[in-house]
Amino acid sequence: LFDKPYYRWVFGDSDGLSGLVVDRFDSTVVVQISTAGMEAMKEAVVRAIQRLAHPEAIILKNDGKMRKVEGLDTYVEQAHGAEVSLLEVEENSVRFEVPLEGGQKTGWFYDHRMNRARLQAYAPGKRVLDVFSYVGGWGIQAACAGAAQVTCVDSSAGAIDSVHHNARLNGLDNVETIEGDAFEALKALADEKEKFDVVVLDPPALIPRRRDQKAGEEAYARLNQLGLRLLERDGILVSASCSMHLSQEKLIDIIRGSGRKIDRFVQLLEQGHQAPDHPKRENALAKGIAPNSIEVSLRTLREELTERAVAQEIASYKLEHSYIGQAGKAFEPLVKPLGYDWKIGIAVLTSFAAREVFVGTLATIYSVGSDEEETIKKRMAAELDENGKPLFNLASGISLMLFYAFAMQCMSTLAIVK
Repeated sequence: LFDKPYYRWVFGDSDGLSGLVVDRFDSTVVVQISTAGMEAMKEAVVRAIQRLAHPEAIILKNDGKMRKVEGLDTYVEQAHGAEVSLLEVEENSVRFEVPLEGGQKTGWFYDHRMNRARLQAYAPGKRVLDVFSYVGGWGIQAACAGAAQVTCVDSSAGAIDSVHHNARLNGLDNVETIEGDAFEALKALADEKEKFDVVVLDPPALIPRRRDQKAGEEAYARLNQLGLRLLERDGILVSASCSMHLSQEKLIDIIRGSGRKIDRFVQLLEQGHQAPDHPKRENALAKGIAPNSIEVSLRTLREELTERAVAQEIASYKLEHSYIGQAGKAFEPLVKPLGYDWKIGIAVLTSFAAREVFVGTLATIYSVGSDEEETIKKRMAAELDENGKPLFNLASGISLMLFYAFAMQCMSTLAIVK
């Protein structure tokens, strides 16, 4: 879907992985888990990411509000690799650096990628106002597309600092900022008779719960009225909503009503949607779409993170936490000096019953049928140790050969010899 490794890799229910969001920032992967079931699977998720992408760092940014509903603690944890403080993003050929600490969600909002790309067509030579700017996703891209002047508004001092940092990162000197409440800032700009050619309104969810519906719709109405007041004649309003309780049709009605209230003629030029790395889970046949087209796009997006792969990771996780897995963990300190982990340790233990059991045990551990030899090889080749290096290499192979050359025979052979 995208030519560079900056995208949403897993999008929860839409990708069949409820409670899991995974965003990729080149060599860094940020994971956000929001359900108790997926929390229990986090080690398997980390292993799957290591196996598929081999990132330099994996971060568990589990500080979302939904975790409290599930009775889960909030935390941010470095699950793999060196510590990361800044996330690098490249979107629509524009560079950003986002602080991990204090950042919203996973650090970036990839859902507006295509919409921000469309904004660039309207920006050249224009004066642009980016409200709820965060780190400048809309405003910086507008400036890079040739906007004459950009003003970013956000209530967070850290976000404002990031806007200036990202402006410098892209060699821009026409980006200004206003730190403060968005509604108050818009009122102040209107009082000062300021006008803009393009106004972008991308607020957080103003209707967080169903019971907030009426108050939230009124907030969207006030916000869009303020935005429309600041537009020059023939100006462009970009109005967005991430409230799940506000339908697309209702948002359009609110904007239309806001225009009538302040005596402005409003035309709908375009309707944007989430980027393709934020798919909707639909009944393909009901929509008249060939089922294969959806299957192929999801398979491409997840980079082979198929249902089978997920099932394999679940089986591996269950084995690791079973009685035999716990026994392997207890046995691991004895075999670790040989370069083995608990999985190989279990296989070595079971091989004393019969040496061929070693292969069958590893096949079970890696959740692969014992008759699929080539698949076993591939999965073993992709296995990484705690330092991110291949677990099965030439040294470990020779070590196993020497072990079985000098180790005692299996119990069945000993019984026959006796």
